[in-house]
Amino acid sequence: MDEKLAMRIALFRYKILAPALLKDVVEQKDYFAAQADKVWEVPHYGSRKFTPSAFKSWLQDYRKGGFDALQPTPRRDAGKARKIDAQLAERIIQEAKDFPGCSVSLFHRRLIAQGIINPPPVSESALRRFVSANDLLSKRTEPTPRKKYEKEHVNQLWIADFMYGPYLRDGKKKRQAILCDCIDDHSRVIVGALWSFTENSLALECTLKTAISRFGLPEILYADNGSAFSALHLEVTCARLGIILIHSKPYDSPSRGKIERFHRTIRDKFLAQLDVKQIDSIHLLNDHFAAWLNSGYHKVFHSGIGTTPFDRWDADLQQTSIRFLSQQDLYFAFYQTFKRKVKNDSTVQLNGQLWQVPPTYIGKSIEVRYPSDRLQEVYLFENNQPV
Repeated sequence: MDEKLAMRIALFRYKILAPALLKDVVEQKDYFAAQADKVWEVPHYGSRKFTPSAFKSWLQDYRKGGFDALQPTPRRDAGKARKIDAQLAERIIQEAKDFPGCSVSLFHRRLIAQGIINPPPVSESALRRFVSANDLLSKRTEPTPRKKYEKEHVNQLWIADFMYGPYLRDGKKKRQAILCDCIDDHSRVIVGALWSFTENSLALECTLKTAISRFGLPEILYADNGSAFSALHLEVTCARLGIILIHSKPYDSPSRGKIERFHRTIRDKFLAQLDVKQIDSIHLLNDHFAAWLNSGYHKVFHSGIGTTPFDRWDADLQQTSIRFLSQQDLYFAFYQTFKRKVKNDSTVQLNGQLWQVPPTYIGKSIEVRYPSDRLQEVYLFENNQPV
């Protein structure tokens, strides 16, 4: 099993465990019992059901060894031939076209009745994995009813997004400025905001690091399915920090209504009054925006909460504990992580370069991390600590 697959399986297990981390023992028991009734789509393995004891075992592993302990050990039967060959796959795909919206269970029974498949070699779970991988039997769903919703305390939920802004001169060219920002669901405080010329993981990382340094760790980070938010690096970072990362459904912008509404405020009250001709750099745009946030938003009456964002944040601090990290722990959590085996000459290869490590690690698999924006600062990690 390769590193990325093992990491995705660990993330799958963490996403199930994450809500339990906020519960007591009795609530955990009820939660695990409820999850045991569900059918889960596991990366690589497909549809699976788990017992409450399996969830408890994962939780024990996580508490003992952290996120890395959730990675699975290699299967003994890895690499064996699949039950659905090319000829059978073509027949199943052809049959699926006649039954759009049909459940997998019903479709499985129909295939058996027609003699296309036999139950022992092609189980319902095997068919379910095949249907999911080939996007068969899909159907449209009804619109989701919307209800007013708000978290009870600060840092329980942050909503993150990108917004396209004005064109600025960058050297000899003009490029569009893009805002990456996060809003606290309870207080409406903008915990992080950064204008840049990119919509990628690095812009998101810089925004989140600044936000966490200033306002502490959130319990949940909610975002869309864009490439920056669905990157494996962000999922691993959130898992290491104990943040639950949740993605909205595709094309479901109303579920991120609070930050969408804030973006409209930016266009109406900040960009509408901004003289773009006087902004000659992205740094100056960030300075103007920070000043507007402080005086034109955070300290201004917000009709949705009946007070100012800063006042509501301060009022809730009396009954809410904020989790903070040291700067070193925070920055190490965001580092890119790779595993390498040390060669006999006491080196490992990373990004096309050879790196020297202590001779005691010859022949061993080690973990190396480095910051996304400084590829030359490579650290050797052992037991989740920099060596």
